[in-house]
Amino acid sequence: MTTRILIPTHDMDGTEVADHFGRAPYFAVIELDANGTMIERNVHPNAGEHSGGR
Repeated sequence: MTTRILIPTHDMDGTEVADHFGRAPYFAVIELDANGTMIERNVHPNAGEHSGGR
């Protein structure tokens, strides 16, 4: 069984965590195996990004 974790990020490398899901320009998807070992990492642009009233 695997687990996927979605993390909002500020950069395409997925290294800088964003504070707000709705304003994050990217999402890192981390897949872990049953032992908690990372087996895959992908970063995707946030197509639904909004400006939050700015």
